[in-house]
Amino acid sequence: MLRRAGLAACIVRRPHAIAALAALLAVLIARPSTSTAQPAPPPPVVSGSQSLDATVFYSLGWNLVGGPADTVMSGNIGPLYTFQAGNSSYQTVPNGAGLLTGEGYWAYFQQPARMTLHGSSTASTSIRLPPGQWVLIGNPSTSLATLSGADAVYAYDPDSGAYAIRFRLGAGEGAWAFSARGGTVTLRGLGDRPTGSVTNLTATVLSSTSVRLDWVNSASNAEGVLVFDSSAGGDVQRVDAQATSALLVGLQPNSHYCALVYAFNEAGATATSNQACIDTPPS
Repeated sequence: MLRRAGLAACIVRRPHAIAALAALLAVLIARPSTSTAQPAPPPPVVSGSQSLDATVFYSLGWNLVGGPADTVMSGNIGPLYTFQAGNSSYQTVPNGAGLLTGEGYWAYFQQPARMTLHGSSTASTSIRLPPGQWVLIGNPSTSLATLSGADAVYAYDPDSGAYAIRFRLGAGEGAWAFSARGGTVTLRGLGDRPTGSVTNLTATVLSSTSVRLDWVNSASNAEGVLVFDSSAGGDVQRVDAQATSALLVGLQPNSHYCALVYAFNEAGATATSNQACIDTPPS
């Protein structure tokens, strides 16, 4: 739901991304050759907590990776490669060395691999971006991480061999970040999505214009509960994370209503409850 419909929205919101995007489109960035075992080049230089384990998957070939501090990659072959502020070429990192917080790396896999990350799901850090230089960044947490402060952030898809603009990074992911004027990019882990569930939703008529909803709430790590009017198609009310009931007022007499509820936080939401429907009486 957080994906944008295209690059146009990003350009309007982030004017400095125009120069970076133009440079990306001016060159063909191919998937690295498995025979030469060299990482793909960066985009060209443009002038102008919570403790939680996460299982991540990497595809065959070159992957942009990141992770919590001191993470040791597994399943890859050869060294890692990084490109940080002030670098003029890739810096080699020996295989088996721990990752640095917030930094991104190229890692090569001869076959699809799975590994477990150990760390904080709410870890955050900032990485310096010199003016006009691309820098490799990595998610420092074990959860989805937000990105702020960069004009453009591009992740690499090893299956298609192409770059794509990103607004968040998943656990274990790395990306290129760019700032035309220089600054910092901040990566912040959102923590785990709520666990548990919101179930057994029922509806009781109180009057011709009001209804009470009741449910069983076993969700944890939630910011709140949203009451969703499934008959009208919109969120109608937000209540506390521990709430087990809500009043719907200002309804139309002699009308049919249906509702769903679910717990949420910034990282995601629980499954929706069962649907409860009810008819308000005439006034």
